[in-house]
Amino acid sequence: MFRRNVQRLHPEIIQHVLLDMPSLTFFTTYALLALFWAEIYYQARAVSTDGLRPSFYRIIAVVYAIQIAMCTLDSKLTG
Repeated sequence: MFRRNVQRLHPEIIQHVLLDMPSLTFFTTYALLALFWAEIYYQARAVSTDGLRPSFYRIIAVVYAIQIAMCTLDSKLTG
């Protein structure tokens, strides 16, 4: 039901954003959980956690940039 309603929206890039949002939200939540676990693990081992958050932000930024590039490319090729 939701997908059919979304497919009627124009421009097509809005369709991509709305349909991909749940998977990106899941990925980000899972990555935050992994970051939380890594911080606890590193702190338990008395290892510095200074590089974890910047690495996390870089990974998330790369995934979102790839997703945006794919959506943009698809909308340009089909539009």
